[in-house]
Amino acid sequence: MSKIITTFDQVDIPEDKTTLVLCDIDDTILRYPLSFKDFYKNEITSAKFMFMWTTSKAEKKIYMEEYIYDRYISYKAKTEPLHTDIDGFNNMIQKIYSRGGELKFLTSRSIGYKNFTRKQLEKIGINPDLYAFHYTYESGVKKSRYIWENIDKEKYQNIIFIDDREDELELVRQDHPEISTYRFTY
Repeated sequence: MSKIITTFDQVDIPEDKTTLVLCDIDDTILRYPLSFKDFYKNEITSAKFMFMWTTSKAEKKIYMEEYIYDRYISYKAKTEPLHTDIDGFNNMIQKIYSRGGELKFLTSRSIGYKNFTRKQLEKIGINPDLYAFHYTYESGVKKSRYIWENIDKEKYQNIIFIDDREDELELVRQDHPEISTYRFTY
């Protein structure tokens, strides 16, 4: 089970081990006034009405989900992001780097959102030039598989994965028992 945290100060960065922290972005580092779940609740009625002409429930569901997801992307583009925990994040970063470690962002976003992601992080006080980014969308795999295929774990004595999604955390725990997992909630 992942340790549930509400601040990055709760992440244990050992003093005697070189640590790699793999950290999600959406709903972990940054958030919006409306989460996707809340946005979905607000949009579902209009989506049902818009797609009532579809012939099957499965087709309607696909159209509605694509419509709502596209609307949420538009909402995010127009809405200033908020940091979930700027002080805790900065404290964690200081511990990681003072102990010879590194933080890499591991996100389900598309590489097509690279510039957008950089701008969002700058708006919440994070310098994106200081970190490596891994975008998993194009690979079509979950983060656990992405770690196997793309992250060099050999030079680290300790690896931590932080995400808000339990499904991603569960897969990492199953596939990488050596990685400590933290579920961030706000």
